[in-house]
Amino acid sequence: MTEAQSREDFVSAVRALSHAAQNGDAALMNLDVPRYLEAVSAWTNDMPGWFAHEGQPTPEPSWSLFATILQAALTYE
Repeated sequence: MTEAQSREDFVSAVRALSHAAQNGDAALMNLDVPRYLEAVSAWTNDMPGWFAHEGQPTPEPSWSLFATILQAALTYE
C-alpha cells in the first residue's frame, strides 16, 4: 500500500497507477472506469476489515474531498 503524506505524494501515486494501466500491467484487474469505480466503492466499504487485518486503525479522511476528486476527474482534461 502506498503511503501518501502530502498532496504531492498522492499525485505521484495516482500517476504511477495511470502509467501502470497505460502500459498494460497484468496485475491491474480494473482497467475501465466503471469497473474501477465499483472496486473503489467495494474496497472503501470493506476498508475497516482490511485495516483491522493489518493491525491498524481505520483512518477517517475527508470523504467529501475524495468524492469531489473522483467526480471532477470524470470531466477534467
